Amino acid sequence: GQVGKHALDDAEDLQPVEEARAFARLMLHYEQDTSPVKAAVGAELSYEMIRSEWGDDPETGLRASRYIISGPGSDAYGTDANGFGQINESSSQYSPVGEGWEVYTVSPLGELNWALSSQDTLLISGRADKHRYTDWMFSPRGAWIHQFNQDTFFKLIGQRSVRMNLQEELYMNQANGQDNDPEVLHTVEAIYNTKFGPNISFAG
Repeated sequence: GQVGKHALDDAEDLQPVEEARAFARLMLHYEQDTSPVKAAVGAELSYEMIRSEWGDDPETGLRASRYIISGPGSDAYGTDANGFGQINESSSQYSPVGEGWEVYTVSPLGELNWALSSQDTLLISGRADKHRYTDWMFSPRGAWIHQFNQDTFFKLIGQRSVRMNLQEELYMNQANGQDNDPEVLHTVEAIYNTKFGPNISFAG
């Protein structure tokens, strides 16, 4: 596992949290010298625990955003030393989480490399991600590569990229009954590469 610290809000008074993360990946590969097809299939699994920073009281020291705090024992709860109101049950997005929360992400993935001819290759890959607080998210990618000669080739690439929100955003949306829709980007790209000599190349 890996442990990293980061601030989950730009406000200076917010405390950093720690994420303890475990990650596993399993892949199966297929390849034969006589076959034009190469393939791989597998899955990734990650598990994360969001906790208060090392050394803080685990029951009162977590504050992951303006509204996600440990609970009534937190320094961010109620009224501060100067008499200013902070977060409590009357706050619309008040989210007490105690010692923190745990999330998982399951991601099956695969890739196919098919040599259609001596000049043409088809690449198809994709993955699906299921976070604890999201629906399934799909990210397919396809590419056709045509090689004119040893130094010149053309690529046509199309893909759908999906990016999840940050962990505290996912938690807040889930707690408030809101959908956790990811950011989705569709792209199509054409690339032409060639060489005019040992020291001059062109890509566009």
